[in-house]
Order: sequence, then structure tokens, then C-alpha cells
Amino acid sequence: MKNVGIDIIEINRMQLKPKLIERYLSEEEAIQLQRLQSEVGKKQFLASRWALKEAIFKALPFEHLVFSEINITKNKYGQPTVKIKDYQISLSLSHNQTNVIAIAVIF
Repeated sequence: MKNVGIDIIEINRMQLKPKLIERYLSEEEAIQLQRLQSEVGKKQFLASRWALKEAIFKALPFEHLVFSEINITKNKYGQPTVKIKDYQISLSLSHNQTNVIAIAVIF
């Protein structure tokens, strides 16, 4: 199987509300978010995780995914990585001052 998912989001649309954070971030990601100092940095982090998880969801349309159970980490090169079941997933993330875009490719 080879599927692709893509998502883009405006960073300023992110609201740092506890309910939203609980719904979209894993426990580890929520801890990383809290360690960030600036509100802009926190919104960018939340937007990046949101976009990555939405891209994964679109690439795996038949899997039941709970976003808070997906933990996105970084490899030694700083690239986003994730492990979901036995899928081989390649992730890519990019952002500027206003937008975050993410792509997930399932092999």
C-alpha cells in the first residue's frame, strides 16, 4: 500500500486551550509544549503536530486513529517520525511565519 496525506494550517488559528491540547497531543508532546517559552512557539508546535496528525489520518483513511495516542518524535536529524502499528510512514513538515504544511507517505 502506498498512500499520501497532506495538511496545511494557519498558525494563528491555534488556540492554546487545555481541551484542545488534551485532544490532539500525546502526554509527551504536551510536556514539550509546556516547556516552550513563547506563545508563538507554542502555537507553532501545536500547529505542526495538528498538521502532521491530520496528514497521517488522510493517508490512513481506514484506520481508527486517536490523535492523542499518536506520539510524534524527532530522529537524530530533527525530522519528525512516528510509529503506528506496522506501517512504514515517512513524514515531512515545513513552516513559515503564518502556515505549517505536513505530508505523510505510507509505504
